[in-house]
Amino acid sequence: MTETCPVCRGTGHVTSALSTAYELERELEFYQNADSFLVVTTEAVLDVFLGLDQASKYTVDWEIADEAAPFYAIRRAD
Repeated sequence: MTETCPVCRGTGHVTSALSTAYELERELEFYQNADSFLVVTTEAVLDVFLGLDQASKYTVDWEIADEAAPFYAIRRAD
């Protein structure tokens, strides 16, 4: 009759947009040598990430995802 929440996995908590933005910042270091890539993320995470003044270090195409919880995914752009 019930399922575990796919967002919080039953904890009752989700990662904040700030924590997700910092995680994104760390992960982008692995993509420094790529010509360009696409980051799909929620608007909240993008707003926080842009506030970190790190966006100018990367050639990134952004796509806003319509998700309830802070989220991002990195894809190589061809």
